[in-house]
Amino acid sequence: MAKPMHVDLDQCVIKWYQQQRGSGVMVRGTELKMAAERFGNNIGLHGFKASEGWLYRFKLRHGLSNKKVYGESLDANEDIIDGYCKEVKELIQREGLLLEQLYNFDETGLYYRSIPENTLASEKEKSVPGRKLCKARVSLMCGANALGSHRLKPIIVGKAKQPWCLRGMMDSLPLHYDNSLKAWFNVKVFKNWFFKQAVPEIVRFQMEVMKVSRDRVRALIFLDNAPAHPAASELVAEHGRIRVKFLPPNTTSLIQPMDQGIIVAFKRLYRRRFLEEVMVVVDEEDRNVGQLTLQNLKSYNLRSVIYNISRAWNDVSSSTLANGWNRLLHRTEPVVDFEGFAADDFHRQFVEAGENTTVDDIIDWLECDEGDPGQQVLTEEQIAAEVLNPDEGNDSEDDYDNSLPSRPTTSEARKAADVLLDYFEHPISSTHMQSYGPMLREVRDALIKAQSQWSKKQTKIETFFKPTTPSPHPTPSPNLEMEPSQSTRPDSLSPDDVPLPSLPSSPRSSETPQPIQDIDKELKSASEDSDE
Repeated sequence: MAKPMHVDLDQCVIKWYQQQRGSGVMVRGTELKMAAERFGNNIGLHGFKASEGWLYRFKLRHGLSNKKVYGESLDANEDIIDGYCKEVKELIQREGLLLEQLYNFDETGLYYRSIPENTLASEKEKSVPGRKLCKARVSLMCGANALGSHRLKPIIVGKAKQPWCLRGMMDSLPLHYDNSLKAWFNVKVFKNWFFKQAVPEIVRFQMEVMKVSRDRVRALIFLDNAPAHPAASELVAEHGRIRVKFLPPNTTSLIQPMDQGIIVAFKRLYRRRFLEEVMVVVDEEDRNVGQLTLQNLKSYNLRSVIYNISRAWNDVSSSTLANGWNRLLHRTEPVVDFEGFAADDFHRQFVEAGENTTVDDIIDWLECDEGDPGQQVLTEEQIAAEVLNPDEGNDSEDDYDNSLPSRPTTSEARKAADVLLDYFEHPISSTHMQSYGPMLREVRDALIKAQSQWSKKQTKIETFFKPTTPSPHPTPSPNLEMEPSQSTRPDSLSPDDVPLPSLPSSPRSSETPQPIQDIDKELKSASEDSDE
């Protein structure tokens, strides 16, 4: 185990922690940091500040994690780790691999709509039937190379094969999407992603960025021993030049690069964007902020999740990606920078929004999905059932994702663009805000053009006719010279309703009503003349 900077302090805190846990006392990260600062004063480290980075490294060193470890212990054999790291170094030197050609992928679960307890929105959420908002989750996988110069597009796994909110845009998403019955990674999903997305991305990066010819593309990918990962012999591409190497059992939390602060940083960046989108901060005191935030949570669908995941992954610094490899390649402590998204920063954001949460609530919220590995560990019965009935996926939706939101009209979009333009180009707006004016004007011009095109569309003939209430058929008049009603349209008549052609009127027809018998005689006579 890599030694900390202050060995004495580390030993004091871990002994205190073991004593507290031995007494049955739950110890959170806040108590650990406070204890470290007290012990620092006791041993002469005056002014020592236990930061989020210190706490994270302390928990890594001693295996203090909220992760649920299935079937393996966190107590790894240091001799195994040393031997494996030495083997990796020799392999890199022997094959002449560059840092850009070393990759690591790791799965995790994400509760993408969770909010801290004891917030106004969470109190409102308790009245929601089923309280499913905080349980909505997806599995995702992140991966990057050891230099931090190439981060692959993340892949997320949801329940629905084609969610309603993604209809028509599946091919233009900023990341990869797949589905399984319970939104878990499995062998089928992993292999499909590996050969169809991961390998092509690696090949394209090395050919276009590294300027390597196709026959010299190589990559060594490190994976943990997860149930969703096939055997190494099944994950070979480019004639063996792209292959995987598994980490030793019981060592993933200690040397796997993605577990050394990279995924933690990514999730915090995601949650910061999530809060910016759903949390309501208003000036009026009479507005129900909690209810408005809850409404935003309900409308926060998988489309928003995908774009915020993509942005958060791109926000992870290249130095954070590279520092995650320190333990595997250099046997040194990872450097994790929580500046800007530590628990205190999130707590400050909630306080500014009028919430009364504590730092402990924020820490619990930030770690709410730390125990979700993104893949299901099956029992023997479940394995047999899955083999007999392969997972074909389904079209079930996550909560609140099953309704397609109504599309605003062009007029509504035009009005919104006008309001935004007035706001950003107002004289009292800052120069930075006013810089968005030209872009908004282009958006408004596009909407005006759309309105103009709509008004120029050919008008249908039906729009010139007003619907009328059909009147009953008039009683046949003795006069056979009947004029069609003005309200009668040919296209509304059935074959039985087509009027007969008028017959020549008799001179006496204008004098007195003609008897029915005479009419029948004339009709018969007219018919015989027509036959002749």
